[in-house]
Amino acid sequence: MPAAASAPLPSATAQDVSESYHLLSTSSYRPVDPQTLVDKAREALVDLAHKHGVKIDVAPIRASDDAQTTVEGLDSAIADAAASAHGSTTDYAYAAISAMAKAVDDRYTQFMTPDEYKAFKDALDPEKISGIGVLIAPDETTGLIDVSYVVPGTPADRAGLQPGDTIATIDGQSTKGFTTDAASKLLRGKAGTPVRLGLVRNSAPLDVAITRSELAPPTVVYKLLPGSIGYV
Repeated sequence: MPAAASAPLPSATAQDVSESYHLLSTSSYRPVDPQTLVDKAREALVDLAHKHGVKIDVAPIRASDDAQTTVEGLDSAIADAAASAHGSTTDYAYAAISAMAKAVDDRYTQFMTPDEYKAFKDALDPEKISGIGVLIAPDETTGLIDVSYVVPGTPADRAGLQPGDTIATIDGQSTKGFTTDAASKLLRGKAGTPVRLGLVRNSAPLDVAITRSELAPPTVVYKLLPGSIGYV
């Protein structure tokens, strides 16, 4: 479709693009060709438009020895793509930045949107929640949910739950095939409300009723392994 008239990127978005390009092109421990960065950004702009059912043409972006000139080309391509696809310039800028980050080919180099970054920080320093006080993970063999850690002093601890217990059911609902998030949503609830767990411990079934309470999830968990080895 013909390109629509594009306005300059908002200053905050332009700053994000500029800083990202600068960091990725100069700070990576494994240098990456700047042209590769902008080529991947261009591909991402086309792909994002395609996901929204719009076919656009983004002119090639040339990486210059002058970083500012390259960034200006990136800004122009992002603004033009967003205008042509009738999309958000911020969304298209984020798509371009994310693609450039992936082009570095380092799993520890990634781009987070503000919402993703907030979720990341919340996981590191969570607010209080209402639940029973366990860390859980899917069991690859059974497909059920296993207890990997019991937070001391919580309802789960007082009810006698132990690491290694398998949670087969939550309020009568099988956990087979559940993700950690799906199981966590069932375990959490208003403080003072009960949740009934069908456990399996050493092949023996157990039925346990636990009353949820407000608790602060730990940011560090630890236990003592055989041989006086501390595991953090």
